[in-house]
Amino acid sequence: MNGTDRYVYEVSGSKAELKQYEEVQGAYYKTDDVTGKPLFFTSKFVGNNALLELRTNEDDEKYYTGVPSELTELRMQLMREEMQAESTVARRVRANANITDEGDDDEEDVDLD
Repeated sequence: MNGTDRYVYEVSGSKAELKQYEEVQGAYYKTDDVTGKPLFFTSKFVGNNALLELRTNEDDEKYYTGVPSELTELRMQLMREEMQAESTVARRVRANANITDEGDDDEEDVDLD
């Protein structure tokens, strides 16, 4: 491995879907040592539960890719919006911050009333 994070998902589906998954994965087909269930590996986090989408590349080879579920997409969007809101507040606070030198006794205090 080259240090890249890997996410492992347990694959479930109908008998026909699992048979197709095994055929498409070929030499890359792996199962869990304990449960015997097929595994899907990816370097991209696609949520706690993901969907597998069958695709075909330009060489007409089939492969699976992990796709976030609709619920995961909504959660990720909400997190992005919350982070954006927090970032905006932080910028606003920094923009309004003033630094004063309260230890300078050479200046006279002025009463503005």
